[in-house]
Amino acid sequence: MKLTKSSYGALTFAILLFLNPNFNAFDFFPDFIGAFIIAAVLSRATEVVPFFAEARDGFIKVGILSAIRLPSAIIMYTNLFTGMDIVPLFTFVFGVIELILLYPAVMNLYRGLTYLGERSCAVGIVRPIRVGHLKFGIDGARDLTLIFLTIRAVCNILPQFCHLTYSDERMTYIMRRIYSKIEISMLLFTLLIGIIWAGLLIRILFAVKKRGGVAEGIIEMAGEERLAEISKRATAKSHVRALGLLFICAIFNLDIALESTGGFNVLPRFIFAFIFLYAVLGFVRNRAIRVVMMLSTLSFSVVSLIGLFTAQAFEDKFGSGSLAIDTMAQLNYKKVELLAVVELLFFAIFVIILSAVLVYAVKKHTGLSPDDIKYSRTSAAHQRVLCKKVIGFSIWLLITGVMKCVNVILIGSPVRMETQNGGIVYGARLPWFGTATFVVSLILVFYAYYLSSTLRDEVRLKYDIPKKGEI
Repeated sequence: MKLTKSSYGALTFAILLFLNPNFNAFDFFPDFIGAFIIAAVLSRATEVVPFFAEARDGFIKVGILSAIRLPSAIIMYTNLFTGMDIVPLFTFVFGVIELILLYPAVMNLYRGLTYLGERSCAVGIVRPIRVGHLKFGIDGARDLTLIFLTIRAVCNILPQFCHLTYSDERMTYIMRRIYSKIEISMLLFTLLIGIIWAGLLIRILFAVKKRGGVAEGIIEMAGEERLAEISKRATAKSHVRALGLLFICAIFNLDIALESTGGFNVLPRFIFAFIFLYAVLGFVRNRAIRVVMMLSTLSFSVVSLIGLFTAQAFEDKFGSGSLAIDTMAQLNYKKVELLAVVELLFFAIFVIILSAVLVYAVKKHTGLSPDDIKYSRTSAAHQRVLCKKVIGFSIWLLITGVMKCVNVILIGSPVRMETQNGGIVYGARLPWFGTATFVVSLILVFYAYYLSSTLRDEVRLKYDIPKKGEI
């Protein structure tokens, strides 16, 4: 956990992501990004400070929960056939589970910081800062963090209880009317407390940065002769965990948009983009390349999200069945088609950049290099095979992107068909193409599982990292 300048910036970004409150059960700046950032920073010192290992695992669990929250919320809101009573249950369950996971993660994080500060020369961690006439230290930061996270959970949950159906119809009517006022009030209150919390944490973070001594404290506790090996193994372990995300990101590339969900894709691809970015971000340290990776991800995600909402707005207003007979629907659908083409362009750029980084990671972090030249040649040949598998994964990703775009365009030009009874119906130009697109995406999921398993085994082999349960 050698805190570089980029580490402090990443931790600041993570704090700001947790600052965001939810609105209508949606977390528009997903916590999983912040949780994974914290887990990645902690992973470098887990062998030196045992509490950090527990904290890292806790934040990974929080990140996974946050990653499935958005598609779950979309499924919920598009299946409200029996009313809004399910909304309070949804927010309550997710809020409680999130608190249950966050509490030990935060406690172990601060225990680790205190342990490092008190038992090494990194006393700057536990030395308090002055805020006005008061002193604010690591214990205060811990307590304030737990208080803020509790307030945030309560303020996210309470407004949703306005959706409940009460035995008194007038009470139900009143609660539904005041829902928006309560929601906005809770959101602003959470934001106010969050700004205070984030401001104090960022001040402590940069006070520690100014005082220095964190890296030296880790060296002192680990022993300088062990530090290089510990750092190397920690990096390799983080790579193994990151590669496991390829399977999860492939799942978010599926299109699950059934009639019961109103045509809304409950596995939006902008989440896939962020998970894919996180999976490969740790393999490159060049700042310019990292910026390009982030910009390509953000650009694709914004376009994908705009396209998703535009398609849903069209479906709600016109419906795909009106494309054959309604001129206004045909004109409006041109926006959906244009956004689909633009999304494909940004998707191709995004896949090419991140896949190139993944190929670089395969070349650097797999393959054994003993002195035997003959064996080295065999290892190099094996590496080339792995690179081809990554390129194959990238090509399959691009194929799925092209098929999704073509499917959108085909929907916009239905064909006229006659039934056996002499009636006229309108159907998709290639009715099987949507199913074929889903099957290709499903194959991608299995391919991603195979690829991630293979690459993780190769990284473990190179850095001599045993699997769980192995000695």
